[in-house]
Amino acid sequence: SFLHCLEYLLNLNLAISLSKVGMKMESNEIHQIIEQNQRLLQNLNTQRHCECEIRQLISEIIGAKISDSVEIRLPFFTDYGRNIKFGKDIFINFNVTMVDLGGIVIEDHVFIGPGAYLISVNHMIDPKRRKELILKRVHLEKMFGLELVLRFYQE
Repeated sequence: SFLHCLEYLLNLNLAISLSKVGMKMESNEIHQIIEQNQRLLQNLNTQRHCECEIRQLISEIIGAKISDSVEIRLPFFTDYGRNIKFGKDIFINFNVTMVDLGGIVIEDHVFIGPGAYLISVNHMIDPKRRKELILKRVHLEKMFGLELVLRFYQE
């Protein structure tokens, strides 16, 4: 089933510290960025915006300019935001969630279907180590269609 496949994939990841994925920030700094981005996301997802405003708000959330060739349908969700990297000619359909503390890279010409989850963070399964994070970068390469992968695992 989908959950068994997901659990198997998560168990392949190794527990690593934030510093090993290039994050030298303190927990307070990360939480400040998350709080700021939650306000931006609330504005993004509850107000009407043209394409250029959507790209501008998401650029603020991720801390980098997004190409005019990137189209993102709302609603769009992320927790941290600063570890998302977009290429060009990308289409992201509505209701996509990106949990990016471990990093998410989306190369050129990628299509992401509606309701997809890109999750680069998990917690240890052992209850004694539950606060430890498992971080694993998500990397979608050219011409990748995420909805096809999700449908494959759901069947």
